[in-house]
Amino acid sequence: MHDVDRDPGVQSGVAATDARLKDARNPHRGARCLELPVTGTTNPGRNAPNDGAFGLEQRFRLALEAGGMGTWEWDVASGRVAWDEAMEARYGFARGSFAGTFDAFLELVHPEDVEAARARIFNSLRAKQDLRYEHRVLWPNGEVHWIEGRGRVVLGTDGEPVGMIGVGIDIDRRKETEEAFRLLHELERERTRTAIQVLQHTLVPQDLPSFTGYEIAGRYRSADIEANIGGDWYDAFVLAPDQLLVTIGDVSGHGVLAARTMAKMRHASRAFACEDPTPSTVLYRLAHFFERLDRDEEMVTTVVGILDRSTHTFTLSTAGHPPVLLVSGSATSYAALEPSPPLGALAEPPRSCSIELAPGDTIVLYSDVNVTRPTESLDVGFDRLAHAAAALRREPPSTMCERLLDECDAGLDDACVLVMRRSARASG
Repeated sequence: MHDVDRDPGVQSGVAATDARLKDARNPHRGARCLELPVTGTTNPGRNAPNDGAFGLEQRFRLALEAGGMGTWEWDVASGRVAWDEAMEARYGFARGSFAGTFDAFLELVHPEDVEAARARIFNSLRAKQDLRYEHRVLWPNGEVHWIEGRGRVVLGTDGEPVGMIGVGIDIDRRKETEEAFRLLHELERERTRTAIQVLQHTLVPQDLPSFTGYEIAGRYRSADIEANIGGDWYDAFVLAPDQLLVTIGDVSGHGVLAARTMAKMRHASRAFACEDPTPSTVLYRLAHFFERLDRDEEMVTTVVGILDRSTHTFTLSTAGHPPVLLVSGSATSYAALEPSPPLGALAEPPRSCSIELAPGDTIVLYSDVNVTRPTESLDVGFDRLAHAAAALRREPPSTMCERLLDECDAGLDDACVLVMRRSARASG
């Protein structure tokens, strides 16, 4: 105790803990690990509470108790660890029953956390930096609790670490709160996911119309992200007994807003095609319609095609979308159309082209993710898709769709494929 006379009859000072942290390089010197201001009185008759330091240690202990904290100190040279009564309680021990070594402490840490705890402690010691980490502990009765450890490195006279002092904080309630919020967030995510799935099934047709002489199938695969519905779509709609409207497109972005724009494009295509089934006209009207939606942050690419069963021709126009693929026997080719800008930048009606379909010929419409990968050029992607489609030419269109989606590198983007095949014995 170092006495400092503040007032006659009153002694005030700083009381050190019973142990010193030994400096292995100079055993006669050390660093005090924790010192607490205390007060005492030599004159019981005086009104001690008037002294500002009265009860400082008691107030300190009260603050530790209110925060669910206990104190500790670690002498690196001897491996001894000293805990106060509150710290022992944090680990489920009765007063004075902790073995008092660093190894004994590690044995109380949850097996899944012990290596991380050891690494954090020694990294902090070597770096001479404050320590802060969370870990689980196993009580003697088998209960699992959470502790947050905070510590400060104690340096010897030569400036090198000789130990640490710190506190252990009971964070069970914090972890319970975090878990409750996590479950709430997971529940909200599940509700959002369910709503998105319902929206997806509503907007992307699961069953395409029957069109005699042709087999038609389409598949959509969502992105591997939380808001996992994107703006990709496909559609097939019977306009007249011998005319089938076929569309595929992509609205940039994900989530409900992209899906809403996609739905508007899909339904508007049907409406415009009913009035004039010319693909270039439908696309041009779609471009004007999209401009009026005032969706500057979005971009839309699409292909609009009309399959005419009376002539077995597929006439199409495109707005910024990858070209349609034709599989004829083992040969493949892409529709010979000059690239055109997406809907928001389409200044004039785009050009059209027609593809004559022989029995067994297959048309493949797809989204851009089927031919794009970060590590390769578009030419490589187009070649890969053509080879995969040729290899699948004898598979049913539904199987072909699934396998082509398996081939693409969707990841963070959604993808869709629509396949139309003229039956090998088609009439007319």
